[in-house]
Amino acid sequence: KNCEITGNRNGVYVNNRLNNKIINNIITNNRTGIQLCNNVTGLVVKDNVISNNWTIGILFNFDGPSLKTANVSINNNKIFGNWYGQVENRFTNSTAIMDLTGNWFGSAEITKRNTNSVEPGYAELIPKEFGGDATPPGTAFVISGTASDKINYDPWYTNEAMTDLVTD
Repeated sequence: KNCEITGNRNGVYVNNRLNNKIINNIITNNRTGIQLCNNVTGLVVKDNVISNNWTIGILFNFDGPSLKTANVSINNNKIFGNWYGQVENRFTNSTAIMDLTGNWFGSAEITKRNTNSVEPGYAELIPKEFGGDATPPGTAFVISGTASDKINYDPWYTNEAMTDLVTD
């Protein structure tokens, strides 16, 4: 809560932990903004700015038929400018529906694809400001991944003027 997280492999990494809360942070310029693995039941991600990460803003990255993730709530965040996508769900064997309603994705237009992003390896993806040569690839999808159909992403906000997000 209330952190600025920058320059890391993962800004936030949650693996097999229940009822975590990620609230009111600035998560920027990491390889991946937030990576969620395996059972993250009860997760709340609220009032964050998740931007300019070199791969995905929020990555759901687990796959197992016995995983029982439920009640994931990611609301009232600004998720934009991440190089390869804003939110990606690779949880193909999970039946959980991820609630991502009410976020600002950088545009009123929501682009979606049902395939995973393909970003270069770690060494090739170091931005210039961190000593590498990488630059953003261009247009990124808002919602992507082989399990993107399990994301409820209706944006409640159609412009950036959200009144109760992270402040200075």
